[in-house]
Amino acid sequence: MNQFAFLRAAAVAALSLGLAQPLAAQEALSVIANGNVGVGVDMPQASLHLQRTDGTANLLVEEASGAAAPRQLMRLVNNGDPSFVLQDASSGNETEFRLLGAGDSFSVNHVGTGGAEFRLTRAGTMIVGPGGTSNLVLNAAGNLTISGTLSQNSDVNAKHEITPVQQSEVLDKVLSLPITTWVYRADEAGSRHLGPMAQDFHAAFGLGGNPTKLAPGDMAGVALAAIQAQQQKIDTLQARNAELEAELQALREAVTTLGAGLQKLQHASWTASAQ
Repeated sequence: MNQFAFLRAAAVAALSLGLAQPLAAQEALSVIANGNVGVGVDMPQASLHLQRTDGTANLLVEEASGAAAPRQLMRLVNNGDPSFVLQDASSGNETEFRLLGAGDSFSVNHVGTGGAEFRLTRAGTMIVGPGGTSNLVLNAAGNLTISGTLSQNSDVNAKHEITPVQQSEVLDKVLSLPITTWVYRADEAGSRHLGPMAQDFHAAFGLGGNPTKLAPGDMAGVALAAIQAQQQKIDTLQARNAELEAELQALREAVTTLGAGLQKLQHASWTASAQ
């Protein structure tokens, strides 16, 4: 039995025999009949109850060894789901940190909202959403599912070395870019996807910092540039088509005029022969 346990047992025995009384609130330490120990409080409401009224209440667990090493400095053990709660006394708002399902997952719950806002499962899946909903799910395979909108930073003020592109060159590269369907090796469901390989995309456009990853913003930028180049080609073809239509119309009018002239000549010739 360590010194603190011995002191506590002795204090509890003295109290139960009526040989001692709880210390006053202003005293540093008090032990009541049920074994609760108070620091700065005369009627502790928990096994260990620390209270101060001057804004200095805090707990410190310090390992003063000179050897740097990872160490476990706190451990909470319970026969069931263990948890601890943070409470703002001014508002009464509470947030609970808890292990769920025999330690299968860890959750953070704003008490009173109907469910955990954050969950992390033993399998590595992270789930985020108010009141236990699943607005964001990131699983261990790297699949991310969101209920809202994915927004990437594209603020002009966050960029430099801004350079215009030749849309026609981008279109030519897009036309030669292999596009295939495939299944991720880690996807047990076998869901098929369609798109370019990151290595091919990186080799063609030199975008991004990792040749095995694709940034949605880069994909969108390439697609927009290719669309602009394709539209430029369409505009050129439409303009040329309008020119050809005008030329064709002029030829039609000329043919009509020529036909009318021929009819007049034929009529005059028939009239002269009849006389």
